[in-house]
This record gives sequence, C-alpha cells and structure tokens, in this order.
Amino acid sequence: RVSSACKRCRSMKLKCTEKKPCSRCESHNIDCQYVKPDIDLNFTPTHYTRSQIENVVLSPSNGLLKKRNASHKPQIRQGASLKCLDAVLLNLCYSNSGISNSNDFKIPRGQHYGWNMSGVAYIKTPPYPPLPSVNLDNHHLTLLNIFIEEVNSLYSILSRDFLDYLKISGPPQSINIEKLNSENTNKRVLLSALTHLIYAISIRHQEFCKIDSLDANFIDIEIICFEYAYQVLSSFSFSYTSVDIVRGWLLITLYLRMTNRQKSVQYALGQANLTAKAMGMNLKKINERLGSDEFSVFWSLYIFDNLYSVQLRVSVFWSHDQIKIPFPNTYTENYKRPGFSFISFVMLRISCLAHRVIVFREKIDPDFEIFEISNDLIELGDWLKNLDFNCLMLVKAQVMISFYDVVLTLHGPALLNLTGRFYPNLGLSLDIILDSLKETSKILNELKSINSLQSPCPMVLNMIFTLGSFSLAFMNGGIYVEDAESLYSNALSLALYLNQFEDNINNHHLGRFRMAKEVVWALNQGHSSLMLRFDRQLKTLPS
Repeated sequence: RVSSACKRCRSMKLKCTEKKPCSRCESHNIDCQYVKPDIDLNFTPTHYTRSQIENVVLSPSNGLLKKRNASHKPQIRQGASLKCLDAVLLNLCYSNSGISNSNDFKIPRGQHYGWNMSGVAYIKTPPYPPLPSVNLDNHHLTLLNIFIEEVNSLYSILSRDFLDYLKISGPPQSINIEKLNSENTNKRVLLSALTHLIYAISIRHQEFCKIDSLDANFIDIEIICFEYAYQVLSSFSFSYTSVDIVRGWLLITLYLRMTNRQKSVQYALGQANLTAKAMGMNLKKINERLGSDEFSVFWSLYIFDNLYSVQLRVSVFWSHDQIKIPFPNTYTENYKRPGFSFISFVMLRISCLAHRVIVFREKIDPDFEIFEISNDLIELGDWLKNLDFNCLMLVKAQVMISFYDVVLTLHGPALLNLTGRFYPNLGLSLDIILDSLKETSKILNELKSINSLQSPCPMVLNMIFTLGSFSLAFMNGGIYVEDAESLYSNALSLALYLNQFEDNINNHHLGRFRMAKEVVWALNQGHSSLMLRFDRQLKTLPS
C-alpha cells in the first residue's frame, strides 16, 4: 500500500501511527506534518478483459498495434499466455491511452519482457527438413481411407473435416517447396507432417495384413514418411504449442506402439501430454476458447494416456483433479460429442475405468473400492457384448481386447497365489480371469479367420502372451486345468502362426513378427518348467 507516514517518521525511517499528530511527534512535542500525495489514490483505471488484451497484435506493415479479427484462431501459438507482470504494464497503458497509438506513443506488445539476460547467439528453432521425394499420388486416397476406417475411428485424433480436406487437397508433394517458404510456412509444413504420419501408419496396416511377402519399396517409403514427420514435430515442439502438434505426437505414439518401441512410446506420449498441459487444454476457461475438434483431441489424449499406461504398466499423466473441463457422460449412450466418433466414446468409457484401475493399483493400502470397480467392469462388459458396433471386425476386436486387458490388469494378480507367491486376493476373481481369457481367445481366433491377426494392432501379440502365461498359471495351481490346457494350446498355435511370416527385405529374409519368436520360446519354457515340476513330484511319490 502507499505509505502515509509523517515527514519526521519517514526521514528517520521509523514506524508511524499515521495519526494527526502521530504518537512520536506528540510525545516529543514536535509539529507533525504530512506530505500531500502526488497521485490520486481514488483513481480507478479502465479495465480490459484478457481477451481484449490478447486481441491486440503487431501490424507487420507498420509495427503499430491494431485490433485483430476476433474470429481469428492461430494454428500455432508461440510461448505461453500473458503473465501477471505483462498484464500489469499493458493494462496501465490501455487505461491511460484508451487503446490508441500516436507518433510519440506506442503501446508495447504482450510478451515475456526480460525473459533472458542476453540477446546474443539465441538458440534458434531447428530448420524444417525438406519434403521427402516419395510419390504416393496414386495411393493417397487409399491410404487415407485405411486410416479413417481402421485407425481414426478408434481414437478420433483427426477431425472428419480435416480428413475430408486432405482428400480434396491431395498429397503434400504437389505443393511447391518454394511456395512453402513464402506463404504461411508453419501451417503448411505441419499439415504435411500430419499427412506423412497418416501415410506411415496406413502403409504399416496395408502391408502387414498381407499373407504374402511385404513390398520392400512401401516399407522404405513408410520409414521415410515417419522420419520426416518426426523431425518436423520435434522442430515445432522446440518453440511452439498447438492442438495440431498434440495430434502429431499422438500419431507418432500410435506408430511407435505398432512397431513395439516401448521407451519411444513413453517419450512421444509424454510430449503430447506436456504440450497439452502447456496449452491448458485440461482447463475449462482455456478449452472453452477451443473449437469442438480441439475439445475431442484432449479426450483422445486421455484415452491414450490411460490405456497405454495399462499396457506399459506405468502411472497415468492426468489425474482427475487436474481436469477441469466437464467429462463427457460416459455412463449413458449419449455419445454424440463434437468431433468424437461412437467407437471413440466406447474407448473413452474403457479408459475411464482403466484410470481407476491404475490409481487403485498404486494405493499402498487398497480399500474396498475394488468391489465397485469390478462391478463397473462387469456392467461395462455386458453393455459391450450387446452393443451394435457397426464397424470393421478389426476395430471391434481392438476395442474388446483393450477392455479385457483392463479386466486382467485388475484381477490378474490373483494368479500369483497359484505360482507360489502370496497375494491378498480380496475382491479378485479367478472366474472373471478365466472368462476374460476365453473371450480374448475367441476374438483372436476370429481375427485369424479373416486374415487380420497379422495386422499391426498394438495389443494382439501381447494378449497372446497373456493368454498363454495365465493359462500356465491355472495349470500350475491345478485349477480349471482342462480349460487352461485348451487356452494354452490356442495361444501357442497363434504365436506359431505369426512366427511363420517371413519377408524378403533388401535381400534379407526377416521375420515379420520377431517378438512372436520370443513369445513362443517363453511359453515353451513355462510349459517345460511345469513338466519338470510334475516329473519331480511324481518321483517323490511312493511306488
């Protein structure tokens, strides 16, 4: 507050009672005098809202400030929003000038003044890589349709309007590079990166679903497309934040998940989460300024965060305390959220329960919440079984596999009691585990029957291993042995089926699913350990 001490107390830097006379002057019988303030303490400046402050930008032609169109939504935002110190100065200038400029007065623009100490040798944004010289003109629509039907329907990462625009605009290679450098470079380069990520993901789906050998040329194009897009996103993330950058990192996460790069998946998903948090996409007042497509991107990110945390057995990034925007109603069939497909809504319901399972598992002293979570999973499972998905079998299979993975994550630890290790199984059910394994086995067999088991679905091989290893645990404990033997045989058969695929890439015969060979070996080792144990026990019995 403004000090109103008397002259004597102020000169001696003593505390003043600010009375007339003050106690010190009165005790010394001195004339107590006060200085008349130079400012009007009752002055009330004109206040402007944050949107008014942020709605003023530099005119590139004359360097002066002018109002921008309120409907303008920049694709890329540099740095963070205005902080308190910037707002104080701007509000002061606006109050005294009425948002006007003259020849002798210019309102400063909002930025982080004094952010660093030096203006010498700034670290600049890494340069954008040149467009890759790949020709996909004849495959553009085919690859887009694969992405729309087999990938985007699950997560709604990209809006339908955006994908329709890509169909009309054609491949990025048709854009002149020189034109890119002169007309809205950032927006066009980012659009090109997203398109190349679509190509990489769709080529992976197209080629890996083949029964015969892969096309080596297409695999090379896939790698080129991904590397180009990854470099672009890395360059943009150095200096900018935008919803499209979040989309890009989600697509990178998905591609790396299909190629079984576990640590890389965590890095890419972390980039998407950090960018969204820097933008405040989880905050209601920020999210209200975003369009409906951007609203759905955050929930796509939420799906990735929770389901991948279950798959990777890591903690979630977003706690529900951090999310201030209203959750879509996930317990009714009112799924018509803006830009969000029906299948994505189903995945969101599964991811909400996945979040609860992860948080519950991280508790030091689990409480009776497990019964509530288990009942909600049973309710969701019944809803899914009676649901008309109206989509490709491959898409439906991924939804159901994701669901059963969450169920097995919750109840799976009960099997530790069948392997010689004690685990408190209050609320856990071996019957639910067995039923989930049977349903998973059925789904995997259906995929094989339509020649889609070899598609690059992230969870297929992982669930085959889970099916086999959990079945061995049942056999080891002597529970549901007949069912367990059947499930184990099916898991081993599916792993051997994937292990038989070999492709000639650059004159080298390579296994298409190299991890399938390891799964076969691990399951055989588990089975051999059972045989050794049973043989040892039989020898100890009296003859």
